[in-house]
Amino acid sequence: PVFTYAIMRRQLVGVKARLMKHASADGSLAHVVHTLRAVRRSVKRWRVPAIAASECPTLLMGGYRASRRAMKCARTKPSPLALHRWRRRVKTLWYQLRVVQSLAPSLRAEILRFEQLETWLGEHHNLFVLQMTMADDVGFQRMPAEVRALAALSRTVQAEFQRKAFRVGKRLLVERPEVFARRQRRAFSPAKQRRTVTTRRRPPSAAA
Repeated sequence: PVFTYAIMRRQLVGVKARLMKHASADGSLAHVVHTLRAVRRSVKRWRVPAIAASECPTLLMGGYRASRRAMKCARTKPSPLALHRWRRRVKTLWYQLRVVQSLAPSLRAEILRFEQLETWLGEHHNLFVLQMTMADDVGFQRMPAEVRALAALSRTVQAEFQRKAFRVGKRLLVERPEVFARRQRRAFSPAKQRRTVTTRRRPPSAAA
């Protein structure tokens, strides 16, 4: 019922509030804020080596290989932890692809597919966290029937996210890393970049 789930939502909000209060009281929150501000100030002093566009495919291959390997582990022994590790590898590769997108605009469609894969894996992990929270928090123990119903529903949705992730991952990560790198080199070739930019800037025929 809607009323029951409203109570459960309020319980989850309460769990979050207690965690934030505890983090604030023991200094954890202040420590994180201080560290992040220090890192932000230090960015200006970082010495980042220049990376030529021709080096990008080889660098991307490392992230691709790690994502592919993590997917194989998740398929062999599926578990929330294995899928979360896979998600972290996919997210790293997705970030890498986004950084170099301006040098290889033709990668846009592939980047969007990796974003979708990362999202499904992220939702899978979020549902696992929800299940663990309901199992561990004392407040939820007062409503066992409702917790069982919501946990069963979340596992059903979780299984669907897992199915979608493996289906898309199989297509995105089917190539051997060396083949992936060769394809990326074509995307980063000057001729390919010129064709892509020209196509994107061509005015519509109706405007002629």
